Amino acid sequence: MYSAKIVADSIAENGCRLTTFEVTMPRIILAEWNTHRVFSRNTASSRAIPIKKIIDSVMRNPFIPERFPKNKAGMANDEWLTGWKESLARRGWLAARTLAVFSAKVLMKLGVHKQIANRLLEPFMWVTSVTTATEWKNFFSLRCSPLAQPEIMKVALMMQEEYRTSKPKLIKKGEWHLPYVTEQEKIFHKDEAPLLSAGRCGKVSYLTHGISNMAHQDISIARDKMVGNRHWSPVEHPATPMDTNDFNGNFKGWKQQRKFYEGESGE
Repeated sequence: MYSAKIVADSIAENGCRLTTFEVTMPRIILAEWNTHRVFSRNTASSRAIPIKKIIDSVMRNPFIPERFPKNKAGMANDEWLTGWKESLARRGWLAARTLAVFSAKVLMKLGVHKQIANRLLEPFMWVTSVTTATEWKNFFSLRCSPLAQPEIMKVALMMQEEYRTSKPKLIKKGEWHLPYVTEQEKIFHKDEAPLLSAGRCGKVSYLTHGISNMAHQDISIARDKMVGNRHWSPVEHPATPMDTNDFNGNFKGWKQQRKFYEGESGE
C-alpha cells in the first residue's frame, strides 16, 4: 500500500520549484508527517469516511509493521525481533486489529458517529495525503535517515526518488500550478481552474480526489463548501508564480490561491 507519486511539478521563472505529491502511508506516522509546517496538505479523514468502509479496508489490507523493533532507550532502533518472538508479535498485532474491528462494529450498531468509532481502527489504517510544498530539503534530510521511524523513512525515500527524477514544468507569470487539472480543463475552465484544482485536492478527505468528469461539481464544492465555509487548506495547493523568490505563506516564490481571499488569515 505504500505509494508516492507526483501529480503536479512546476518551476517558476524565479527559480522556485513547487511540487504536489499524492502519498499513501500508514496512518500511525501521520502525526510525524504533520510536524512539517512548510507543507500544504489534505488527508483522508476518519471523520468523513464511513465506518463500514474503514472496517472493510483494515480487514482486507491492514497496516502491519514489516519488522518489529526491539524495545530500547531512545527513539532510534537497529535491532529487530526474529523467530517465534517476531511471529507472536505479528499475531498480537492482528489480534488487536480484530478486537478493534469488533469494538467499532459495536459502536456502529449503537449509532455512534464515525468520527469516534473510526478512531479505534486508526493504528491499522493506511492514509492518503495530497501534499504541496516548495521546501523539501529538510523533510528528506530528516525522514530519509535511518534515525527516522522505518515507516516514514520508507515513504520519504520513495518520494525523494520521484522528486529527483521528475522534470518540473515551467509555469510563467499569470499561469498556475494546478494539481488534478488536465490541459483541456485549464483552457475550458480558465477563470475557475484554481477552484477546480482545490476542489479535487480537498476531496481526498473522502478518498474521492483526483481527476473526474464532474468539473462543475468540483468547482462548486470548492467555492461553496471550502471557501464558503472558510476551509482554506484545499485552496493552498493551486498557486501562481511571484516575481521574486520571497516567501508568501509557506511557499517560496509562489502565491497560493488562498492568499487572494480577503480575511483568509483570520483577521
